[in-house]
Amino acid sequence: LLTANFDSQQYSRRNRRELASDLSWFVDAAGAHELKLGVQLADTGFTAATCSTGTTGGACSAGSIGYAYWDIDLPDRGDDLPYALLERATAGSQDYDGRLWTVFLQDAWQALPGLILKLGLRSDWVTYENNLGLEVADLDRLQPRLGAAWDIGGDAKNVLRVSWGRFMSPSSLTLPTVLREREEYLAPWVACSTAAWLAYRVESREECADLAADFGWMFRTDDPDGTEPWGWLLPPSQITGISTTQFDPGLESPFADTLSLSFEREIARRAALELTVIDKRTRSLFEDTCEGNVPEPTEGASCGAYYLANLEGLERDYRALILSLQSRTLSWLTLLTSYTYSTSRGSLDYSQGNGPDFDVYPYHWVNRYGFLSDHRRHRFKLNGYLSLAGDWAIAFDGFWSSAFRWQPQADRSDDPGLPIGAVYVEPRGSREGFTEHNLNLQLSKGFTVKGLRLVAIASVLNVFSSEYGTQVCSDVGGCGGFALGEAIDWSLPRRYELGFRAEF
Repeated sequence: LLTANFDSQQYSRRNRRELASDLSWFVDAAGAHELKLGVQLADTGFTAATCSTGTTGGACSAGSIGYAYWDIDLPDRGDDLPYALLERATAGSQDYDGRLWTVFLQDAWQALPGLILKLGLRSDWVTYENNLGLEVADLDRLQPRLGAAWDIGGDAKNVLRVSWGRFMSPSSLTLPTVLREREEYLAPWVACSTAAWLAYRVESREECADLAADFGWMFRTDDPDGTEPWGWLLPPSQITGISTTQFDPGLESPFADTLSLSFEREIARRAALELTVIDKRTRSLFEDTCEGNVPEPTEGASCGAYYLANLEGLERDYRALILSLQSRTLSWLTLLTSYTYSTSRGSLDYSQGNGPDFDVYPYHWVNRYGFLSDHRRHRFKLNGYLSLAGDWAIAFDGFWSSAFRWQPQADRSDDPGLPIGAVYVEPRGSREGFTEHNLNLQLSKGFTVKGLRLVAIASVLNVFSSEYGTQVCSDVGGCGGFALGEAIDWSLPRRYELGFRAEF
């Protein structure tokens, strides 16, 4: 049960210097061609420092130590207990650098009066350096693109479009910090009194010290606030952040192959209905795992360090059918609405290199494939505005989506014999959460003063003050006072905003 302030503070600075240029040629040869050649150079920098809230010694200065507490609610005890004391030392401000080189060539070819074909090839090359200035990634990807648009009747009333392309995934942006040389550490000390109620049944400071000696654990009796008189326990294996994550020098960048097919039909003056089919397949994902699991995962593999690699079986697939309507038939009404039927399945939600998936075999390999967190079977969106006399306008923005997916999971608080992280007890996304819906309204009035247009704006967000669950308790043992499957986070209720816009 996390309460009070957030337990971390961050300071960061992001810099990007970019030089880009492109050149176009217009050529008449077997139809009209628009040839384009482009180049881009980018130098990126990221400076960051992170430490516990309340850390002494300035804004996350090197070597400073901070503390945070986690509490656990035990009903038979009748009060909250300090479950863990997180002792964190920081290395201070660290610099991470990256460079991006891009070149692309494309041809938009009007082969027939109503037919345009597009062919393209893009190449990206990215290198990253960690906080010691060591190159930790050298990624590149050739990305072919094909597309066509056909005005079927030659009157712009029926248009068929198809495209396929390979896109280099931006997931690798996190690599410099994932593969940093960690001088800071995070030590989760467990309170002896909590251990007494959860597993080990110690009844005094002396018994807790004996338990630590038997297991070879670290033991301390001091803490910043004196909350735990019996002392604190720490298995040395639980100290994190001491060593650098190793990585495969042949690491490949993730990529997504995306196929899109759409048909657009004019149904009235300045109104069109469009049907689109999308198939997106993301592959070559990477994740870290215990070092002993490379090249093949094995039970009981050594885990003295983590190893980052393109593990087999990591994938994401998204498929959707989208029906959309755009209308400006009425001069006073602009309308955009859409319905999406989709599925999102895979074995990894996010490829950032330091997630809890696929760490310890076989625990973190079980039930990992299924519906992903962004899966919504149905989505409906409605947007638009009414232009009224006297420079008044009413805008609306609403949506509804079917339930998100989640899965029950267990960790050491449920079974001390489990490894670190969460173990899925059912396939990923096996259960449904809550539907989502919202409606926002905006009223605006424009004024013109000596050539300057001022617009007063009043907005109501979540008009019906709908409060629905956005996150559920997924721990099989419950989450404090919440049972498995109950909501633990909710949408914001109705709220208001006032503002203005100046146009000149």
